[in-house]
Amino acid sequence: MDYYTFTGYAGDRIVADIDAAVNGSTLDSILYLIDSDGTTVLDYNDDSGDSLDSHIEYTLPHDGDFYLKVEDYWSEGAPDHFYSLSLFPFLTVDQASITDVDWNPETIFYPNEVIGLWTTTSNHATQVISTTWWWDTYGPAWQWIPSLSYDNWTYNLQPGTETWGIMPTIPQNLPGGNYFFIGSVSSENEFDYKWDVFTLIAPPDLAPYQRWDWEYPLVPSSVQGTHEVDTLYAGQTTYIDWGVQNLSGLDISGNFYVDLYFDDTRFVHYPFSGISAGNAYYFLDWAETFTQGGWHRLKIIVDPENNIAEADETNNVWEYWFYWDYNCTDSWEPNDDSGMATNISYGDTLWAEICPPGDVDYYTFNGEQGDIIWAYVDAQTYDSELDPYLYLLDSDGLTILGENDDYYGLDAHIHHTLPHDGTFYLKVREYNDPYEGGADYFYATSLYGLSATTAPFLDDMESGASDWTATGLWHLVDEYTSPYPESHSWSHSWWYGQDATGDYDTGAANSGDLTSPPIYIPDTGYYLRFWYWYETETQATEYDTRLVQISTDGGPFETVLQLYDDPMRWWLQSPAIDLSAYAGHTIRVRFHFDTLDDVFNDYRGWYIDDFEISTTPPPACSDGHEPNDTPAQATSIAYGQTLSADICPGGDYDFYTFTGAAGDKVVVDIDAEVNGSLLDSY
Repeated sequence: MDYYTFTGYAGDRIVADIDAAVNGSTLDSILYLIDSDGTTVLDYNDDSGDSLDSHIEYTLPHDGDFYLKVEDYWSEGAPDHFYSLSLFPFLTVDQASITDVDWNPETIFYPNEVIGLWTTTSNHATQVISTTWWWDTYGPAWQWIPSLSYDNWTYNLQPGTETWGIMPTIPQNLPGGNYFFIGSVSSENEFDYKWDVFTLIAPPDLAPYQRWDWEYPLVPSSVQGTHEVDTLYAGQTTYIDWGVQNLSGLDISGNFYVDLYFDDTRFVHYPFSGISAGNAYYFLDWAETFTQGGWHRLKIIVDPENNIAEADETNNVWEYWFYWDYNCTDSWEPNDDSGMATNISYGDTLWAEICPPGDVDYYTFNGEQGDIIWAYVDAQTYDSELDPYLYLLDSDGLTILGENDDYYGLDAHIHHTLPHDGTFYLKVREYNDPYEGGADYFYATSLYGLSATTAPFLDDMESGASDWTATGLWHLVDEYTSPYPESHSWSHSWWYGQDATGDYDTGAANSGDLTSPPIYIPDTGYYLRFWYWYETETQATEYDTRLVQISTDGGPFETVLQLYDDPMRWWLQSPAIDLSAYAGHTIRVRFHFDTLDDVFNDYRGWYIDDFEISTTPPPACSDGHEPNDTPAQATSIAYGQTLSADICPGGDYDFYTFTGAAGDKVVVDIDAEVNGSLLDSY
């Protein structure tokens, strides 16, 4: 056995350790602590824990010398029974305490208040111990609070008891609740701690509420009674769970609002009048209908006007992006390319949608060369969100024959003459394709067409109206039933006049139009001719005007010929009107009669017969005096002079001018028939 002695003092807490088996020794130690008389055993230990080694912890009862005795349990001994004996003091944390700024014990605090966190530690030895101190604070959910903690402070602790601490300021944004302060100290061989609790009474703190069974603080759903996001549909009711909570330990008595937003549009501004500490108010299945599909942001803002002074103003907003299915209802889909195009005919109006974004709609129709078509896409007219863009495509579904964006406001319109027989396509898209579209991007597509006859064209008026349109006093007459018949080729013609009176005197100024059916001019080299008979107030241009007008591809009518200074009461053939400028277009020819006034209208009127468009050119003319078809172009002639000329082509007029004096008697001769000419001069 071995004895050891040491000097200690009353209250010293000592630790004595034998390390033998732990170091490979065969010693099974017994350790004794013996009082100053060398015989009284104060404490002993054989096996410490699971080890054969010995360990004693003891508080000395008085000052003096004490002994440690070491022996083998089996009273054996040998060189392999080696050991080491350690004796060191015991370090204790006696108290963790909490005070206010004046070191007064306190357990209730408020944000921005100074708190004292203190640790009282005792060194039960007689020598200095190197120690490390920690002051750690944990929140209601056991989260470490760095602003109320300080770690790894080293200090040489003198024998006896000392108290050290920190005095931090409690942050403004900490939530209310119980907080745990742990004071701990360690030395090279020992560690000890104590803890205490304080309560933080935080100012009011409003925040979006998330119930335990909600997926998010805002839960949109298409089904009532559910609390997780499912498939959402634009244009159908969305049911939203939402709420507000008071996170603090103080009641809120003031008034405040909660706002809900769909993107940047506020759809809820709900008033609240107070909310008690730790309480929450919430709504289930708040019903709203959002018409726009795609990804959109739902946002909740608590107290947007900042009516309530809160502990934390940063947790009042929560937002998230959700997807609404566009809920497209276009029955014509799929028609996204020419191969799937929807059939449309002249006179049809079809309702559809550009839905979802990126959608394109194709329509197909059959037309003939020269058909005039009008295609309309009306959206804005019906308060749709669509800004349509319209294309007319050729038979390959690719070649663009026409396109339009804004014709009537944002709505689109195409007016076109078809270049050939076959299949054609209309294509409709959103102007901002592919970024816009949805169930509220609806529109109506309308297609109208005038079928055209391709020149050459001949109408001798013997087959009825034949798609001619007549206004005013124009009407079809015949040699059998009309009281005032006239015709060039027996027996029908169109007449501007009244069967009852044989004139066009209605007691007021009057006018009317006789308009041909649409006629497609396929190429250059076509000419218009017609026969006419008239009797009016005068042959001049200022009264009872007779105009020939042409509309191109359904456009406005423009005058191409005014008839005047021509013989009355004879069937005359019009001049040949060259239609080369209209090649590739569809025209309508209009005969416009206008009295211009209400007097001297008791004349027969105007007849039209034998309307023709053909490739027969006017005869080649060699009159060297042309052009002299108007007074302004008149050819000069003097007394005694003879000029040779032609009335060529048909409908030609020749004007001559001469200078005379008052009292001159003039003689004018036309020699034609006597020279073998076919001219019947006037």
